Amino acid sequence: METMLIGQVAKQTGVGVETIRFYECSGLIEELPRRASRYREYPASVIDRLRFIKTGKELGFSLKEIEELLTLRVDPRATCAQVKQRAEAKIADVEEKIKTLRRIKKTLGKIVASCKGEGPTEECPILDALGPSVGAVFGSRPENGHGPTLPPTSQLCVNGRSGCIGAPHGDIPPPCDETARRRDRDYFEEF
Repeated sequence: METMLIGQVAKQTGVGVETIRFYECSGLIEELPRRASRYREYPASVIDRLRFIKTGKELGFSLKEIEELLTLRVDPRATCAQVKQRAEAKIADVEEKIKTLRRIKKTLGKIVASCKGEGPTEECPILDALGPSVGAVFGSRPENGHGPTLPPTSQLCVNGRSGCIGAPHGDIPPPCDETARRRDRDYFEEF
């Protein structure tokens, strides 16, 4: 059986190495043990599974929905009607998102039309429509006067080794537990 390294799998599928690692951490693809070479060797079957996941994402399915579809695919008791039901639900979801995007476009168009594109940002109707001054939310502006003062580096970063989010910048990342997997999956669903 021919095996491949993660870089080869990424190249053949068009799925990034970090994304493949995330899918392993999430349980969407099997997390294989490392060989003596300290590398994981992937069977050719992982290519089809990654392509399935990628196509599902392109069609708007969430990772949770894709996981359900993968489960249905291998369940001998599952029916095509169950798969169709999920696809029809996705169509309804897409139609709702289209309505929402149309409302956003209409509102944004009105806001943009109210701006002459002149004057200081403190008088900008677009920024006023978005809410209170960013400086009021984050604190005073930096010395150069441009942009808000950002919160401290307590924001989460993606851990390149495990692919899970969860550690403040510079800390040792937590292991991929079920809670972290769910949280990370929800986080990535937003993008």
